[in-house]
Amino acid sequence: MEKLKGGAASLLKILNTKLVRAEELNELLATNHWDVHPIEKLELGIKSSWENICARNEKQLIGYARILSDGIRHAYICNVIVYPDFRKQGIGTAIMKEALKLLKENNLYPTLVASPRKKNYYEKFGFETESSGFTAMCIRKSF
Repeated sequence: MEKLKGGAASLLKILNTKLVRAEELNELLATNHWDVHPIEKLELGIKSSWENICARNEKQLIGYARILSDGIRHAYICNVIVYPDFRKQGIGTAIMKEALKLLKENNLYPTLVASPRKKNYYEKFGFETESSGFTAMCIRKSF
């Protein structure tokens, strides 16, 4: 396990599991003002993930990341989230390092989409802004 700042290391367990409960994930999403989802859809999303990385203390889910992959070459890291009361303690860093370790062990190339304010955070793990002419594109409005 990644060494964490302060006393957080004694509280944290990083678990690679497809068995994160949808209800607890929705609670974590809500603490960050992210959209919560119908339980059935969230359960399906969890089960269809290549991997789910959970950070827990003795009481609750305090951090999470989801990895989607074709299992051959590419992997997309998404939903990297830490409970607000546990930020700045190295939990997100531990989650990211665990994700990258798993991807390296499986010879998968990691990709993620970062908000502009998180760009510097992900650069410290080796991510670079794609500069070969590719553009990340999304549809955010109803279509």
